[in-house]
Amino acid sequence: MSWRYSEQAFRRFAPYIKAIVESPDSTITLNTDGLSTETFSARLRDCLKSCQHNNWEASFDLDQLRRYKFVVKQVNDKVVVEKELKGNVGLVVENASQQVLCALALLHQEGVLKTPTKCIGVDDATKEGIQAMFDIAWVGDEML
Repeated sequence: MSWRYSEQAFRRFAPYIKAIVESPDSTITLNTDGLSTETFSARLRDCLKSCQHNNWEASFDLDQLRRYKFVVKQVNDKVVVEKELKGNVGLVVENASQQVLCALALLHQEGVLKTPTKCIGVDDATKEGIQAMFDIAWVGDEML
């Protein structure tokens, strides 16, 4: 295996990958910590690719990472990562009650629902409350 895809390379970039995966934003800007933007972005791409194919122990959810596709760009002296969910949204609900949202969250938590659920009309406070009760994540208006 090339060093670019090794566990050692993964460990070096794991804090950045964790920040990307756990960010609620779809666009994340990273400092390159002294590396050129070209080198940093290339090694980050390598590590994101290696995470798709390896099951190294990580401080973030590798399954959550695998739900996304990533575009790594160089913008001036920064690296910008855009993440987008793979696949299609499974369900779409609009103005659902908290009870319905909790039921959906439980189905996601238990792995019954495997694709994101688009929840239209849910305020941030409700999202935070449901996320605190269940092992789910919100990306925009999509429940994972």
